[in-house]
Amino acid sequence: MSVKQRRVLLGVVFLAAAGIASGCSAPTDSGPTALTPTNLSGTPAVSQTALGLAEHISSEVSSVTEVIPLTNDTDTNNLLGKPNGYSAAVVLVDVGGTDCAAPDVDCGATVEEWPDAESVQRRADYIQSIAEDVTFLGSEYHYPVGNLLVRVSGDLNPSQVALYEQAIR
Repeated sequence: MSVKQRRVLLGVVFLAAAGIASGCSAPTDSGPTALTPTNLSGTPAVSQTALGLAEHISSEVSSVTEVIPLTNDTDTNNLLGKPNGYSAAVVLVDVGGTDCAAPDVDCGATVEEWPDAESVQRRADYIQSIAEDVTFLGSEYHYPVGNLLVRVSGDLNPSQVALYEQAIR
């Protein structure tokens, strides 16, 4: 199944899940996995904006080749500037990313800017719940940092992911 077909299916799953999400319980923590949201104790000494954190990560992670701020035309999640959506998002293109035909987490990583930490946690929990039920969509690492959510592609190897984690500590 191509990445584009997975995205279409994810959209269908999203719509179905939106109808039943209020009845879902929170996932249990079964140990460290790629999709377990991680609250980092420290926050970076950079502006708490998606672009500020993305530029900081780019300066610390040498495998990042490009920083792409998303627009309404390039946001594949279609959440930018919408009610219950993020106010900004930035894609980090990493040499370990698998498919960067359209700028999204498959390129390597994204940083999403939400109104508050609660919105960030809801987003991370939502993505995790879908990925647990539809495993062929792939995996992600999630790092909530205040009002920002750093999403790192599960296609990157663990040593690459560790560099992202170090950069946002």
